[in-house]
Amino acid sequence: MDIFLPGNLLASASRDGTIRKWDTDEAIPLQVIGDGSDPINDCAFVMNGTRLVSVSENGNVEIWDPNSGELYQMFHAHDDVIFRCNSSPDGDFILTASNDATLKVWRTGTWKAYRVLKDHMATVSSCDISPDSKSILSGSHDGTLNLWDLESGKILSRFDGHLAWVNDCAFGPDGRHIASVSSDRTIRLWKTATGECISTLQVGGELQSCGWFPDGNRLIATGIYGTYFLRINW
Repeated sequence: MDIFLPGNLLASASRDGTIRKWDTDEAIPLQVIGDGSDPINDCAFVMNGTRLVSVSENGNVEIWDPNSGELYQMFHAHDDVIFRCNSSPDGDFILTASNDATLKVWRTGTWKAYRVLKDHMATVSSCDISPDSKSILSGSHDGTLNLWDLESGKILSRFDGHLAWVNDCAFGPDGRHIASVSSDRTIRLWKTATGECISTLQVGGELQSCGWFPDGNRLIATGIYGTYFLRINW
């Protein structure tokens, strides 16, 4: 799922093989994109909303025209399932996170591979790019998160603490903090600069996704037993 705020649009990906584009003001579907042939795991607006990227079970990346719904381009990115994709705030890159234990960085427009990041010992389940588009965050089923330098591809720090799969991770709006959720039933908050875990919240079941509110003081997390809203007192 991704939101393009200037156009008040939201795109949601589904295992039914389609992407739905929504009007966030009216909460109504505007368009159905895709033919339903392969399950779609994630999607992201790129290039100032002029393209929509989706990733599939078959390892392909599809580039769509979000206005016409036409497939603009498709390429094979991984030899295994792609679970997540994300785009850089500056519009220059997209990320793909895969079951093959790699995270790949692609240049928008040319759609050529820029970096292949390998360090995790299991599925790379989630990814994000910092607000300044200089750092990459990855979460893995090996229970760790990695912070990477986008330009060099080097690991800046590793975040250890989760006792099971990391299912999602996200930079805060100012880039100074990171949130992660796990099958160990915890939400963790980290300092980006030091890798220090500054807060751990235990809930009743495994958690699958997380996201920050724009003010950086609230967090949402979803899991098998529901949705959690957190207010953070820094």
